[in-house]
Amino acid sequence: MYLKNYLNVNRVGIVVKKKYGNAVFRNYEKRIIREFFRTSKSYFTDFYDLIIILHKKSDSYFEKKKDYIDLISKIEKNEKK
Repeated sequence: MYLKNYLNVNRVGIVVKKKYGNAVFRNYEKRIIREFFRTSKSYFTDFYDLIIILHKKSDSYFEKKKDYIDLISKIEKNEKK
């Protein structure tokens, strides 16, 4: 989910349910998403609040990164309409 904001910063919230795994695994997944967010700030042309909800457990690091980049491109494409 995303919403355009007017704060001149991008923000991210990450949701991982308890049934996804133990605390160590959930925190690992959050760290990965935060790193994607940190390194992809140049992809955004506007400022957004993002809420990322992890559903799948079996993705590799590279699949997650590809999904994240696809998500950003969809957001930018939808906002330009």
